[in-house]
Amino acid sequence: MKRSLTLAAALTLGAAAFMPLPSLAQTGVGITINSAPPTPRYESIPAPRAGYVWAPGYWNWNGNRHVWVAGHWEVARRGYEYQRSEWVRDNDRWRLDRGGWYQVPDRDDDSVGIAPPRPRYERVPRARPGYVWVPGYWNWRANRHEWIRGSWKRERPGYMYEAPRWVENNGRWHLEEGSWVRMRDRDRDGIPDRLERRDLDRDGVPDMRDRDRDNDGIRNRSDADRDGDGVRNENDRYPDDSRRD
Repeated sequence: MKRSLTLAAALTLGAAAFMPLPSLAQTGVGITINSAPPTPRYESIPAPRAGYVWAPGYWNWNGNRHVWVAGHWEVARRGYEYQRSEWVRDNDRWRLDRGGWYQVPDRDDDSVGIAPPRPRYERVPRARPGYVWVPGYWNWRANRHEWIRGSWKRERPGYMYEAPRWVENNGRWHLEEGSWVRMRDRDRDGIPDRLERRDLDRDGVPDMRDRDRDNDGIRNRSDADRDGDGVRNENDRYPDDSRRD
């Protein structure tokens, strides 16, 4: 009899060893109920945190009522993406799809799933003749964001340097490398078009507020040739630019 009890206890302990822990058993497992969840509470999303992913808050079901679970940080996992918990209407019932980490296939692009931290403060040095100052930025190296300090680049006449910047798309982040961009300066005053208010007739009145752009005494709305290049507006691809027809 004693041996039988001992054997039964051993079998019970062995079976318990293979039972999942409650915290793990709930991951990715959904529940369906008849009660609709309340409107999600407003949460102020904190600034990006290097090496972490923000998991938004959601309404959980404890068996009797909805209970709010506040948002929190999750340690980032390489090769995985975090999916938030959310309620989905299923006919006349509601299903909670619990969030969790899901493995994603290797990507061919160089995007990352972890947002870059806020740029660090750097004191911009005094102007250096013949050079352009490039501010520091976060780069992605060795599975983490690494700060690259600002530096000088030799100036290129007729070009403007666009600093590196991060762009977000569907929860993924891509670093656009810095590059030299040719400047357009149609009035040849040394100021790129993109940085100045256009004043093609150089009368001191920006084009957007100039009611007589070719200074011929006829208001734009009544002038058949607004830029005075000899081509009527309806036949002019650029009716407000005398340098282009």
